[in-house]
Amino acid sequence: KAIKINPNFSDAYHNLGRVLKDLGNLKEAELSLRKAIKINPSFSDAYASLGMVLLNKDEHELSLQYLSKSAHLLSIQKNKGYKV
Repeated sequence: KAIKINPNFSDAYHNLGRVLKDLGNLKEAELSLRKAIKINPSFSDAYASLGMVLLNKDEHELSLQYLSKSAHLLSIQKNKGYKV
């Protein structure tokens, strides 16, 4: 419902992706998380969630790239004084 109200709400796509992952729908979870990242390229949690989806799909190298990107973004946010 949140996506229908605001199709550019990255948190909604992230939450949907996590739910889809938990339900075992990895393909749809990946698409939703990629959409969250497209909307908000600095969304570290979405990168981490996508990394975990890819890990579950046995795409280890790609998973590591997204998990590393998440860690990098968290480091930047922490250095800027954001609460992470």
